[in-house]
Amino acid sequence: MASRMPGVLVAVTPNQGGSARPAPGGQGIPAAASDRGGMVFDQTGLLEPGEADGDVPWPQSLAADGGPVVVTVFFDFMCPWCGVFEQTQAGALDQMLASGDIVIESRPVSILDRFSNGTQFSTRSAAAAFAVAQGSPEHYFEFVEAMMAEGTQPAENTPGLTNEQIAAIAEGLGVPQAVQDQIISGAYVDYVAVATERASQ
Repeated sequence: MASRMPGVLVAVTPNQGGSARPAPGGQGIPAAASDRGGMVFDQTGLLEPGEADGDVPWPQSLAADGGPVVVTVFFDFMCPWCGVFEQTQAGALDQMLASGDIVIESRPVSILDRFSNGTQFSTRSAAAAFAVAQGSPEHYFEFVEAMMAEGTQPAENTPGLTNEQIAAIAEGLGVPQAVQDQIISGAYVDYVAVATERASQ
């Protein structure tokens, strides 16, 4: 990735045959996250983290034996090209997800904190995504879309959004108050560093 303008990275595992995971639900650890630091959705919604199939890690193992294609999307909420990808491709991914042709492994990361004027926006917004996935998964993709909408997604070298502003976006989608409170308190900010490190692997 270029140092100034990182792009969204999409990995695809076709349907042909790291480190140890912290205890699910521990302090600051979203139980919805897989060993790899992402959340996995099929047409029915959020999937509980599964097991590897031999040398094939989960969720890539879902693609074995004619299973759906696994599409892994890494993104940073401050990344302009990630915003373009979301704005132009989310509809197509939604259709393929609804049809059962794919599962989506969504992996929010924090690589652009240095461009948020000291507010750590990338970390805080990724933590908010984990909170929504954990507590209100039916709103997860709407939340990602709303955060990256034109006119809402902050530009690089700005402070970004406050936790209260992020929570207000979630509230507008119907995300419960308990999840909004987690967004405001930064419940998963420490886990974001873990997810980002695993993405680099």
